[in-house]
Amino acid sequence: MQESQETIARLSNELESLERERDSLESEINKRWGSIVSEFDEVAIKPKKTDVYVNIFGVAWMPYYIVQAGGESFELPAFGAE
Repeated sequence: MQESQETIARLSNELESLERERDSLESEINKRWGSIVSEFDEVAIKPKKTDVYVNIFGVAWMPYYIVQAGGESFELPAFGAE
């Protein structure tokens, strides 16, 4: 019983030490990178028509019926699902 309590106390101390170390490292990282992250420049880029390529073009059409029954409207596909 005594050994278990000592192990729990030792592990609790290790946990507290690791949490303090983590907090210290976290604040150091925030100090180092916080100002860098907030600095950014916006650059507008205008594409030319000759730089835009369309490889595939298509139109999809899914016909359906609107059915009213019992005061409600339902959309039913015009063709069965495969």
